[in-house]
Amino acid sequence: GRVRKGTEIQMMATGATSEVVELGTFGAGQFIPCEELSAGMVGYITASLKNVKDTQVGDTVTDHQRPCTKPLPGYKKAQPMVYCGMYPVDGAKYPDLRDALEKLQLNDAALQFEAETSVALGFGFRCGFLGLLHMEIVQERLEREYNLDIITTAPSVIYKVYKTDGQVMEITNPTNLPDPSLIEYMEEPVVSAEIMVTTEFVGPIMKLCQERRGVYLGMDYMETTRALLKYELPLNEIIYDFFDALKSRSKGYASFDYELKGYVQADLVRLDILINREEVDALTFIIHADSAYERGRKMCEKLKDEIPRQLFEIPIQAAIGSKIIARETVKAMRKDVLAKCYGGDISRKRKLLEKQKEGKKRMRQIGNVEIPQSAFMSVLKLDED
Repeated sequence: GRVRKGTEIQMMATGATSEVVELGTFGAGQFIPCEELSAGMVGYITASLKNVKDTQVGDTVTDHQRPCTKPLPGYKKAQPMVYCGMYPVDGAKYPDLRDALEKLQLNDAALQFEAETSVALGFGFRCGFLGLLHMEIVQERLEREYNLDIITTAPSVIYKVYKTDGQVMEITNPTNLPDPSLIEYMEEPVVSAEIMVTTEFVGPIMKLCQERRGVYLGMDYMETTRALLKYELPLNEIIYDFFDALKSRSKGYASFDYELKGYVQADLVRLDILINREEVDALTFIIHADSAYERGRKMCEKLKDEIPRQLFEIPIQAAIGSKIIARETVKAMRKDVLAKCYGGDISRKRKLLEKQKEGKKRMRQIGNVEIPQSAFMSVLKLDED
């Protein structure tokens, strides 16, 4: 086949069509325009595409008037395994973040994103990644190459929800989880993990895997000083900080490799954080029921230290559905209304205290609590403390 200037081309995966504006070859670090490209030549095509999403890395380009019947083999759309929300610290930088993600997507076919809105964090994007390392690389590139300050919400995996009416949902955002009364059961992804570690650290590593709901599959000794541990681990348990904990407990002498095995049924719940009785969607996540209380208590304690005091009490609650499982309270700053009372009747003092109490009650009903960015970051780093 051959392609010439003015040819109308079509992307086979997306179906997008456009006209070839320029084409050419590469030479000595330069673009060399030419009249046509034919079979066996390596070159470039400049087309009048309006949207970067119309092209995907590895896709087949064909003539729109005489398209080929099937694309070239080898192309497979990448399926993200880990999702998280990305929000600009400065809301005015939202268009810049969108442009940066679109540019990164041009040479990173696995990156997926769609716009979403958070009550706490404003406008941002729900991004899908191949894994934790991929997520960290994208975040690093956004900060270094595009000078963006971003906040990432807690990473999440794809859960399968089997509803009572027979429907099956795939949940990537915890806030989209349906009401518990509509759920028959849920499944979470699990991985087959292999951990290479020196024999002196086998005990601590096995304990770590048990803490993360791991299922022991076996152990092989590669030599007298090295062992290969095999575990089945929930993907949700390794996307937070598992690798850091692994390096810490093995003093750096452990390597970790995993591959997706499939889905298994699990007792999962949605944990909500309420601040001043208002749900904070950015802090909502799905967790195993056995770990919910401990995680909720830690989050409440951490947020209590991070949220500045107001003139009224701020309750911080962790809830599963309508049930509160943990609570902390940020104490109110209090003015000494009795300072001007030098002695006198106790009823006068009581009246002033009652008046102050009524005022604080009214403030608590209408008061909005501003959550600092550091609070979100500290909650994500809970297990590093």
